[in-house]
Amino acid sequence: MYGTRRCVIDAKIRLTLPADIRKDFPDKRVVLVPFKNECLYGFTPEKFEEWVKSLFETNGRSYDDRNPGQRKLMRGLRGSAVELTLDSAGRLALGKLDAVDESLRPGKPTRRQL
Repeated sequence: MYGTRRCVIDAKIRLTLPADIRKDFPDKRVVLVPFKNECLYGFTPEKFEEWVKSLFETNGRSYDDRNPGQRKLMRGLRGSAVELTLDSAGRLALGKLDAVDESLRPGKPTRRQL
């Protein structure tokens, strides 16, 4: 996904995804990962797993559960990820995220990245 899209967050804190983005989620499952209260990363469940693994791949090495720093990062990534399902109108219920702050409430001017 490239460029900027205007998305609507309704009074029930549901984000409506544009149709061209919804087609990337054929089974309607979206894994969202909040990042520093600035943006939401959105993945299919399979792409989320690929992304997580890629974060640990350096110099031919992969995730090492004996490394305390890597374990902490892995727990943080998996602990903050939430799988949501698109409803029939192509909306995600963001109210289910712990990371939803007051700036996402209706009527608040905000700009977030997804």
